[in-house]
Amino acid sequence: MTRRAAPWLLSLLFVSCVALHAAPAPWVRAATHVGLTNTFDLDLSPLAPRPAGADEPPTVELARIVEAGRGGVARMTNRVSGGFVGLNLLAGGPPLPVPVRLAFDYRADPRLKANLFVRVQSVDYEIGLWGPRSDLGQAVWLGQIETAPADGEWHRLEIPLLGLLRAQLPQLDQPRLTELYLANHNTGDYLLAGFGGNQAGTTLDLDNFELWRPGGTTADVVWQAEPNQPVETWAVVLDDQPTTVPAEGQVPAGETSRSFADLAPGDHWLHVRSFAGGLGSETAHYRLSVATAPPTGRVVEPAQGAAAAPAAVRFAFDSP
Repeated sequence: MTRRAAPWLLSLLFVSCVALHAAPAPWVRAATHVGLTNTFDLDLSPLAPRPAGADEPPTVELARIVEAGRGGVARMTNRVSGGFVGLNLLAGGPPLPVPVRLAFDYRADPRLKANLFVRVQSVDYEIGLWGPRSDLGQAVWLGQIETAPADGEWHRLEIPLLGLLRAQLPQLDQPRLTELYLANHNTGDYLLAGFGGNQAGTTLDLDNFELWRPGGTTADVVWQAEPNQPVETWAVVLDDQPTTVPAEGQVPAGETSRSFADLAPGDHWLHVRSFAGGLGSETAHYRLSVATAPPTGRVVEPAQGAAAAPAAVRFAFDSP
């Protein structure tokens, strides 16, 4: 005797398959604010494996796992012994204002050797985390974060990106961020062969990811789908909830930017989702933090205690 599945069960299986194959979330950028956050409970945006070179594929894999008591976690696994272990922390799109803060929870394999690289105005700046300083002569060293152990336990890391760059670039008025990634760029001690670290199976877990910089009361936002992803309509919702999932698309596919004026001080959330063929993509959640307090600054030149001073006094502002 052949048993037939109940109709409701078939429908449930169909809906589950559709949900598992939802298109990736669009990328969202604001020229005025930075607010990329993710708890990785639904997707891995904005993380992505980084190619090892122009014609070389990534040597790492990225997957979302679920951990008891924490929920979704982004896990990077090195699949090739040695290598550059590249992980992008920022998806494609136009340059961003340099965030005030990069923060995330992490659990680093003791074998991991990687540092943070920040690309601003076509120059790479390196911040030491878990690996040796780059010896390729292509990055400007910003310093070592001493409170970032790689011990297989969970830790919270907060990096003042804008402050570190301001110390190096006090005269740059509006630094723009084009790339942000983790990698090993050191070739010494047989590291590229995996003997000194980054062995096959080395992992890095990330959670509660945040790139943040507040802006004024007007937000200029653009968004775009991944290449070759069809879009018939967009759903664009602004509210005060961090995880809203718009139910339907009402914005034409050709409209990929919008300006929001007269925003009140505090946090606002923009949710963008694409629709095609009756199916919706994952939702991009972008935080728009509005701050109206004046920035804080410090005198760069003349140096404190200097006996002589130039004709002009230079200031650096640590707040946006």
